[in-house]
Amino acid sequence: MCIRDREEAAAGFKKLGFDVVEVKLPNLEQLTLCYFALVTSEGRMRTFKQGLLGERMMKEYELTKTLTHLPKWVRGLIPFFLRLKGENRLAKISGVTGEKTAAEYCDWAQVMQVEQDKFHKVWNDLQLDGLILPGLATPPFQHGKASSLVVTSLYAFITNLLDLPTGVFPMTTVRPGEDIYDNSDCPVNDKIKHDMAAAIRGTENLPVGVQIVTKPFEDEKCLQLMQELETIIKKIDPPRI
Repeated sequence: MCIRDREEAAAGFKKLGFDVVEVKLPNLEQLTLCYFALVTSEGRMRTFKQGLLGERMMKEYELTKTLTHLPKWVRGLIPFFLRLKGENRLAKISGVTGEKTAAEYCDWAQVMQVEQDKFHKVWNDLQLDGLILPGLATPPFQHGKASSLVVTSLYAFITNLLDLPTGVFPMTTVRPGEDIYDNSDCPVNDKIKHDMAAAIRGTENLPVGVQIVTKPFEDEKCLQLMQELETIIKKIDPPRI
């Protein structure tokens, strides 16, 4: 499903006269871990809670909230036990989550800068106008599942981390039979994999979007690319609720 939306967007840009090439993004895992490390670095989600202005936090953030409130010595044990259970992806995320010293924060900021440089080198070498990225790593999933599937938003994390102007374009809908997660070629067998398979069942007819991404400070180009794609892509009707 998440391949078809990008293929249709790429086909649309080809019709508009653009050259379309497949791009391998450098080190998605490192970028994702860097995002989790930096956004939780102040500890206890202080700024996050201040921004709510007294409103109740959504339950989907409860897991992150719990992790950031744990003492550092307890957080250090969690990755160990997760690895024992074969949850290596969750172990890596939990291992970087939580309050950090100023020196630790600077180390992660340096990692971010290095990854930004790698990303922009790929972009410049290929002389890209823009990128087509998935909105999520899965089709839409059920309400309440974001807490255990937050990692599926990694493409949105990356565009924020790299300061890239990004617009979400409603591309298509989930067709009959596409609300099944084909994980047969997935090299890992963990909770994320099984939660993804369960969460997307019953999502037929829900909208699926792609991200149109441009370089920093090229917001107008991002809007232009979206506008051009809109001229040849059939408008999807909102789902009946």
